[in-house]
Amino acid sequence: MLMSFQNGIGHEEIMQKIAGKEKVLGGSTTQASSIQGPGIIQNHASLPSWIGEYEGGSSDRVKDLAETFTAHGLETIAEENIKRRKWMKLFALTAIGPLSAIFDLHHTDLYISNKNQTMSRKLGKDIILETRAVAKADGVDVSESDCLEMFNRIVDSRQTNKSSMAFDVLKHRKTEIDFISGAVSKIGKKHGIKTPLNDLMYNIIKIKEGMYL
Repeated sequence: MLMSFQNGIGHEEIMQKIAGKEKVLGGSTTQASSIQGPGIIQNHASLPSWIGEYEGGSSDRVKDLAETFTAHGLETIAEENIKRRKWMKLFALTAIGPLSAIFDLHHTDLYISNKNQTMSRKLGKDIILETRAVAKADGVDVSESDCLEMFNRIVDSRQTNKSSMAFDVLKHRKTEIDFISGAVSKIGKKHGIKTPLNDLMYNIIKIKEGMYL
C-alpha cells in the first residue's frame, strides 16, 4: 500500500500512474508540527489523521492500518469518502498556506493580533468560498459553514506556528502551491469556474519561488 499525507490534492493520481490504482490509498492529517533542528520536531497539535480507499468505500486493509497507527500513538480514522475529507482540509489550506508564506506571519499574528484582522479574515474567507465553488463543480458539495470550519478552528486556536508553505519559502524549498491553489485553479478551469483569488495566491508564491529555485 502507498499513501501520502502531503497537503493538497492531485498527488494520488500521480502515484496511481506509477504504482497502479489498487495500491494507492488517500490520506489527510490535521497534525501540525515544525522542524526545530536535526532530529527535533515540535508538535503544535496532536490531532487525528484520516485514511481511506482513494476511489471511496471501506476495506479491511484501511481499517487494519488505521487501528495500527492509532495503537502506536498516531490517532487515525478509517474514512469512507477520503476525497471529500481532503477537500475539507484544502479549503483551509488555500487561505492559510499562501497568506502565511506571503506575509511571513504565524496564524495568530495574521488573523487575531493584527490591527487589520477583519480584513485578513475576510480575505481568507473569500478564498475559501471561491475554493468551495470549485469543489461543488467537481462533485464535492459542502455547506458554507462546513467549509469554513477548519479555518475557523485553526484561527481560534491561536496557534503560533507558521504554515508549512511559509517554512518552505524560508528554507528556499519548492512549495506545495501546485497542489493547493494551483490545483483549485486547474480544476476550476476544467469546469469553467473563475478563480481570481487562488490564481493570485499561486502567482505570488511562484514569484517567491523564482527568487531561489
